[in-house]
Amino acid sequence: METIVACNDASVSAKISAALRQAGIECPLSHSVSLESSLAAVGRVVGNSSLVVFFGSQQFSAEDLSQLKSLSAGSGPNVKIVAVGPAHSPHVILEAVHSGAADFLDINNNFEGELRKLVERLKSAAGHRTQIGRLFTVIGPAGGSGTSVLATNLAAALAQMEQVCGLLDFKVRGGDLATLLKSQPRHTLLSLAGKAHQLDRAIFDQSLIKHDCGIHLLASPQQFSDYRQINPHLIQQVLDFARASYPNVVVDLEDMEHPEQVRTLAASDRIIVPLRLDFVALNRAKKCVEHLLRANVRRECITLVANRVGQPKELPVESFAEVLGLPIDHQIPDDPSAVNAAVNLGMPLVISSPKSKATASIIRLAELLTGAAQNVGEAQRSKWRPLSLKAAASIFGLVSA
Repeated sequence: METIVACNDASVSAKISAALRQAGIECPLSHSVSLESSLAAVGRVVGNSSLVVFFGSQQFSAEDLSQLKSLSAGSGPNVKIVAVGPAHSPHVILEAVHSGAADFLDINNNFEGELRKLVERLKSAAGHRTQIGRLFTVIGPAGGSGTSVLATNLAAALAQMEQVCGLLDFKVRGGDLATLLKSQPRHTLLSLAGKAHQLDRAIFDQSLIKHDCGIHLLASPQQFSDYRQINPHLIQQVLDFARASYPNVVVDLEDMEHPEQVRTLAASDRIIVPLRLDFVALNRAKKCVEHLLRANVRRECITLVANRVGQPKELPVESFAEVLGLPIDHQIPDDPSAVNAAVNLGMPLVISSPKSKATASIIRLAELLTGAAQNVGEAQRSKWRPLSLKAAASIFGLVSA
């Protein structure tokens, strides 16, 4: 495995080179280059073997990110770019990954150990060329958005399409997916953390709950567990195993702040944001969308879903589109009788009530995400038209309507 260290900061460059030597990889002095000359260096070094470029920066400024984008666009399939620098905020990680980095290492947090684990992952991946499944992450900007119910039913709908679907409960402070599937997990995400040193695909597979509907679930830790062993490296391993095992993987995510959660967001093919149709949820959704867009997440990677549409006194879907500045991609109608019955039974709605309005909508969402119904998203977008700034301000109570 060939390596290049691209960095304009001598101290960061030296730390990367030293960590590589500790991992048993020598990076020649001629392979330590500036950010500006990194693309030319890749052209000189890359051949038939794999090449890893460690792209180091202290700040990941707009100029650095521009260099990263150029390097990513100009490199071939044999080149993997790893961003290295201080993780000042989750925003830094998202920006780097969505500018072209395949991974991000925090130089101030167990950097040598994380780099060694990264090298092991790369060597293992090089020996096992496998199909990578799609990763769909569900994240709610406000409590009560219905993320867990949506994640479970989306996974069930995808399992109907492909016979099987991976489902990961990454609510590390105690999630509900096992309960929604009426299961008592013998193993959880925390169990895998305790086996981090010998974790492999076989151990991962043995830790899953395999539901009759085709969902294979990795449950979250029990509520009030000591979740501190769950780190970004473990999350990355779990994601790699899941995507190598299933054509589609759905993740129920806890937040956009903690490093292990951000790692999942960065790897996602689609980020699904379910929306409650009220003022508080609108305010939080706006901040959520702005955060993702500032972090260079492409608009087409964000799927906005209006959930439980049709409740009394809710805000109009058009108002959400107006204030967020983005169209709502999909709507799921309010269907409390069918949903509550499914939750109480411990069975996905799409299985227990296949003819319900909500089931039909969730199946259409699954088809939209997988490309089976490409016209659905365009039909939804065509209905949305920008409204006036005055009307948008009235939604937030800034002026009278």
